[in-house]
Amino acid sequence: MKNVLDHNTTDDYELENDTDRTKILVKYKGKDKKVIIPDELNITIIKNGAFEKKSNIFEVKSNTVKKIRDYAFRDCSVLTTVDFPNAKKIGISAFSGCSNLKTINFPKVKTIEESAFLVCSNLKTANFPKVKTMGIDVFHGCSNLKTANFPKVRAIENIAFWDCPNLTNVNFPKVKTIGYSAFSDCSHLKDVDFPNVEKIVDNAFRGCYNLTTVNFPKVRKIGRNAFFNCEKLSDFFGNPHIISIGANAFAKGSPNTPVLSLDMGKNLGFEAVKTAADGKYHYKHVKTTNYHDVRETAVKEINDEFVLACIAKYNDDLYVREVAVEKITAEEILIDIAQNADYFSVRRAAVEKINDEAILINIAQKDIDEDVRFAAVEKINDETTLINIAQKDIDEHVRASAVKKINDEATLINIVKNDNNEYVRYIAVEKISDESILLDIGKNDAHWSVRRAAFKKTKPFTS
Repeated sequence: MKNVLDHNTTDDYELENDTDRTKILVKYKGKDKKVIIPDELNITIIKNGAFEKKSNIFEVKSNTVKKIRDYAFRDCSVLTTVDFPNAKKIGISAFSGCSNLKTINFPKVKTIEESAFLVCSNLKTANFPKVKTMGIDVFHGCSNLKTANFPKVRAIENIAFWDCPNLTNVNFPKVKTIGYSAFSDCSHLKDVDFPNVEKIVDNAFRGCYNLTTVNFPKVRKIGRNAFFNCEKLSDFFGNPHIISIGANAFAKGSPNTPVLSLDMGKNLGFEAVKTAADGKYHYKHVKTTNYHDVRETAVKEINDEFVLACIAKYNDDLYVREVAVEKITAEEILIDIAQNADYFSVRRAAVEKINDEAILINIAQKDIDEDVRFAAVEKINDETTLINIAQKDIDEHVRASAVKKINDEATLINIVKNDNNEYVRYIAVEKISDESILLDIGKNDAHWSVRRAAFKKTKPFTS
């Protein structure tokens, strides 16, 4: 077999200048099965499609290449080994369709773009110690992939490992987000540990039917169908302050594995989380029931705020939801409920327990229900905000609640002159002390109760 080092190698390479000293490989024109790119050519970039569909190459190695651009080795059907010890970036679909690729070496790569190893069906190990960024679809369909090691990557993008049925070992210690269908149909995954994940997007582990134990101590959001059809999942170690679980997140779990462990070894019924996301609720020995008082009693016995949050947001019994809110103490969970719960009474119950003035102001100005706005106004102390609400809110009870807390006399006088509701004007009059203004109101206001209130505060009535 001819080695490229043994002849005039420039004939096999179509090159163009990158810099004065480095070259770009535009096209490989040789016929060697083992391609060792000579160091003396100083090729630092392999251009788009440079080796695309080369059906005779088994191995490629380069010590100088730093960038492998899009489609560079796409559909090289017999390629088995690639070694690029100094490469730092792998482009879109660079090795996609390399169905016989088994051995890869990229110790310095920091970026892998989308579909880079799509359907590399014989690849068994993906070890990328330096990678910080990966695109979507990167290892989708790598049916023999067993190990994925990415100690520095921060996000696993959509469908990154979808349909990798033999994947068993994953190491992502710094990942914070797991994307859509990232591990869908990884049917041999059994135990996973993601110590820093905060968000699991829809379908992330859907169809991982051998998954038994997962550890997500920092997770805050779990998307729709995230663990759908994970029929053997029995232990889920999660964050007690999780703020949302999407519909069907744990649907179709096995009835033979009823224990779901959440935080500090507490054992809760698997159905508790599953059905909370589906709009129903089961807890410990309380199975599906239509009895309001049974569900209420069960909720009152629960102390885990994670489960209480699920009940507050998804249960179909409004009173049970309000009872759950009453037991929640974590401000961030209460804020999420106050801003996102679908029923006003649940939002109002949460608002009544919130102390964050900025959040309360936002709710008072934006919530569509007057009872929720009223509850928020009752807790607001900022005079500028209260004046704004007193002058602009469409509901008289909300305006009146704001007026009760205003001390600025000019504003109160303005409200008496301009508000079209007698009760709001009455509340404002109760706080006015200027006798000449009160006399004027007593003579001219359109409603007797306001006139009477004004006259009662003047000297003839108070002496």
